[in-house]
Amino acid sequence: MSSSSVIRYIDNEGKRHRQGHLMSLLPTTKIREGERVLDETRLFYDLSAFLAYKHFQDRSSQVLQDLSERLASCHFQWTFLGIMTQFSPIEAVRGLTTYLDRVRASKTANATNSTLTNTDDLAVLSPKTTRTSASQTTELPLQKPFALLGAARSQASHSLSVLAGTMELPQISSSSTSAVLDDAPFFARTIHPSEHMSKVLMVYLKSLGVTHAGLLFFRRSYQKNLDFYAKQFDIYLHHFVYNELDDFDERVQELKDSQMWYFIGALKPGYWQSAVRNLYWQGLMGKKTEDSIHYQWFFTGMLDLVSEGFVLDAREDWDLAHALHGAGVVGQKVTPNADFDNALASIKDDKAFQQEFIKSHSEPHLFDNITFDTPGWSKIQFLTYDAVIALGITACETPGLFTGIKFYDNLLKIDFEGVSCRVQLDSKTGNRREEGVEFEIINVAISDQTSAHQDNGSISFTQNATALITFQPETHQGNVELLQPFLYNDNTTKPPTHVAQL
Repeated sequence: MSSSSVIRYIDNEGKRHRQGHLMSLLPTTKIREGERVLDETRLFYDLSAFLAYKHFQDRSSQVLQDLSERLASCHFQWTFLGIMTQFSPIEAVRGLTTYLDRVRASKTANATNSTLTNTDDLAVLSPKTTRTSASQTTELPLQKPFALLGAARSQASHSLSVLAGTMELPQISSSSTSAVLDDAPFFARTIHPSEHMSKVLMVYLKSLGVTHAGLLFFRRSYQKNLDFYAKQFDIYLHHFVYNELDDFDERVQELKDSQMWYFIGALKPGYWQSAVRNLYWQGLMGKKTEDSIHYQWFFTGMLDLVSEGFVLDAREDWDLAHALHGAGVVGQKVTPNADFDNALASIKDDKAFQQEFIKSHSEPHLFDNITFDTPGWSKIQFLTYDAVIALGITACETPGLFTGIKFYDNLLKIDFEGVSCRVQLDSKTGNRREEGVEFEIINVAISDQTSAHQDNGSISFTQNATALITFQPETHQGNVELLQPFLYNDNTTKPPTHVAQL
């Protein structure tokens, strides 16, 4: 039987508490000119996680109105450690294993420590250790984490899940969508998996009357989901799989030869720019000339395109901008939340919060000279906040010194109204359930056509929700509500012909 990583203790006032340790493995840094630096956009994913950690610790209803009441009788506290993983599977696994080595070393060093005495799994604080408020965690020996937050990209999350699974260590992600993670034994996510996005996209294409479409994808796990739902909606998919960009030219020629005019892109995360640029110059995306064929593209997983503040350099990336103009992105609808936005924005002037956040990370020096300016609205911020709150509520409502198995079983039963809508998880896969959630087709378009032809400055985009897709709770039948006309790459609202005669 697996052991618990939760500590029980009595404070100086005679009150009993439980304490666990949460480890965050998010990609807050990137490599620039050979050096690791902060990625300020993704910094706010990390800040969203820490904000949720603090709100749980303080039993605060600043963002979620019902949180204080739900946690009123909870005596669980936690500590937080942020490890920056750069989207890398190697860094994610290394971060966890390095910390576990520290835990083992700490246990050895504290074997004769007189500060704590253990009686029947009960740690009793010595007089020199004080606790003055619920938001202050007691300094106990390093603990093995009871749960992991992260990683980000599916490849990193999957590598981490393999290691975490061997230790029966629950893991939750707010941005990994791959179907491969459906089989990870202790994995959950607040973002909807690629399976749901596949279904949404097929429902939408069917509403347009599309009967044939091309699928350009990097991983075969995505093909499986789309094939399943395409058959349900009588849509024929022509597959084009690429491994790396060295065989991309061959796939492009095959795309042209297919005579398809509607395409779905499931591109390699972090490398979509090269693929999109290639498609543009080969005449398969965007509109280079008035005589160009009108191809239409829809993408999954490219949440950068629909984040506030997404811009491209007018000199370096004008071709990317023209390629993306008129594209569609499928995603979960997240309604702006003023309380959450204000809480994030207030961090800029909260020096105490900033210092606590910085000290909670394994490499605090990387935060030197950071301004904490809000980069803009992003769905991942909402999903990350809800992921941490889900862990906190589950820890409160799982009694005793719980094991990873017991905690994960209860995590799959989670049900609360988060900032990203109602949060419920599938009892078999840990995926977020689709019932009660709304999905969108986001139309990406250059906001100022003239700026796209300038040699300096930046090119900004509008991201308009043009269709809303929902599913019936019992039948799971999809409904499409058109919200506004979709602007295509030829600057008209007339969709292209469904398919050439084959």
